[in-house]
Amino acid sequence: MTDALTMPDTSTIRRDLEYMTARWHELPAPAVLEVRCFAEGKKPQIFKFAPDWLDDAVETIENMNGLGFNIYVVRNPIRADVQGSATDADIIGSFFLWADCDDEGAAANVRRFTGPKYHAAVITGKTPETRVHTYWELEQPVVDMAAWRDMQIAIAAHFNSDRAVINPSRIMRVAGTVTYPDAKKRARGYVKEVVAFKNDNAPNRPRVTIDQMRRVFGTQAPQQSLSIDIGPQPLDRERTRIQALSGQDWHGAVIRLVGSYVSKGLSDDDIHILTAPLTLSGYTVEDTRREVQTAIDGARRKGWTPEAAPDKAFDFDAAAPDRQTWKIQSAAEFTADFVSPEYILDGVVRRGLLYTLTAPTGSGKTAIMLHMAAAIAAGVDVLDRTTEQGDVLFLAGENPDDVRARVIATIETTGINPERLHFIPGTFSIRADLARLKEEAAKLPNLVLVVVDTFAAYFDGDDENSNAQALDFARIVRSLTALPSKPAVIMPAHPVKNASKGNLSPKGGSSLVNEVDGNLTLWKEGSVATLHWQVKIRGPEFEPLGFELERYESDRLRDSKGRLMPTVLAKPLLLARAMELSQESMTLEDRVLLTVDN
Repeated sequence: MTDALTMPDTSTIRRDLEYMTARWHELPAPAVLEVRCFAEGKKPQIFKFAPDWLDDAVETIENMNGLGFNIYVVRNPIRADVQGSATDADIIGSFFLWADCDDEGAAANVRRFTGPKYHAAVITGKTPETRVHTYWELEQPVVDMAAWRDMQIAIAAHFNSDRAVINPSRIMRVAGTVTYPDAKKRARGYVKEVVAFKNDNAPNRPRVTIDQMRRVFGTQAPQQSLSIDIGPQPLDRERTRIQALSGQDWHGAVIRLVGSYVSKGLSDDDIHILTAPLTLSGYTVEDTRREVQTAIDGARRKGWTPEAAPDKAFDFDAAAPDRQTWKIQSAAEFTADFVSPEYILDGVVRRGLLYTLTAPTGSGKTAIMLHMAAAIAAGVDVLDRTTEQGDVLFLAGENPDDVRARVIATIETTGINPERLHFIPGTFSIRADLARLKEEAAKLPNLVLVVVDTFAAYFDGDDENSNAQALDFARIVRSLTALPSKPAVIMPAHPVKNASKGNLSPKGGSSLVNEVDGNLTLWKEGSVATLHWQVKIRGPEFEPLGFELERYESDRLRDSKGRLMPTVLAKPLLLARAMELSQESMTLEDRVLLTVDN
């Protein structure tokens, strides 16, 4: 989606987030930052990160921006336990006051302002003219958000800046990202640009207090610029969509959007497609459709009205984007950063990498994955391959009760101590709970493996075969490999339609295969399942590993009437046993052929 001249600037993204979260340790409670991603015609995406997971935040922002999404962040810290989009009630406090100068008069007012100078500026674009957000850093964090909101209202009134950008959960552009103007803005001369960040003067300017700012704006009259009524102006649909998703006057924002779409000549179905992603947490798409249909009917009764001509942007003295940090390296410099691969299952599974394990239903994915997980947790060999002992986290999403039965069977037959084998039963949204999942996983002393069982159980898109959705979800799961202990992550997955022994690609298309570091595979013939790989493996190839699947009964596994409940167990297939099974198979084949000949 990006080109050579408009690539996300990683260092600037990091500078922005680091400056924004630098003092969050002063807050009375844990906080997370929320990133929201919007793209024309695409489903909005929401991510949350703890302040000590900025590496993941930067990587996610860069990846989503590269897919064509405009990137915003809730500038104020939100409670760590928030689910879905943050609302004003979820904000813990604020370290900044700001002005959104998206018109010429506001920019002029800020330039002429003789009071405290701003500490940072985010320049969101310079074509057709420059647009900027200015930030004043507070000496002490404000936790009275009603007082903070009143101050924002006063600032917006004083500078004549955007008066909608005053609520605590407001989202703002992330510096270092590429802006993607919609069709309407492109027609007005807007282009893709990298958002710049300037805070060079912050160390030399004293922080402000809320009382100081209240005195300034309470006694000093606004410097009003000339205002001429030029009639109705076109709706900024992107800004209005963002307002709706923030929960601020959702009904009013949606009414304005619907009116704009009707005036553009869109059909009812087209409008419903565009507004369905605006559904807020706690509501259904059907709730949104009902509200939107009422708005459509009302707009059509009022008649179609052509949109007004574009208004003029504003000017501001903005800094040029920072230079990116790449440089040409010598061979010695380049090779000095080589990191030796570290295997947790020798020659097969490496730390810090993401794998799929693709196999048809009934091939023994869960049984074999549990055997490998238990062996790694205990530090015992799998066949002739050594393991690195460590903690294993198994996300049992597909069938937790079946997994429980197989764990009991595995422990009874192997004698493995299960202390380092950990589980999270049942599905949940990895995307929404990513910050909490990482926080809990980081508490395990030496986490070497995370199993996400299965890709289908945890996938949060609406089309498992969609390349874009599969890629997006895989990148969320990949972020678990960046935990401090650099665990490997394996996602058992179902194969594509009409799978065969030689065609075991996972559902999700080529984008999923391209994102993972290896596609491990299982193929079952009789009672033997063979672990190998297809399509892609990062590192040296390895020889197939054989496992025998056998029925197992335990006195601990009984139904409510006391009857034994058999389960399936995976055992490494030793050479002698493999030859015995092969002989049995040949004997059976000979008997069949003999019957045919007779």
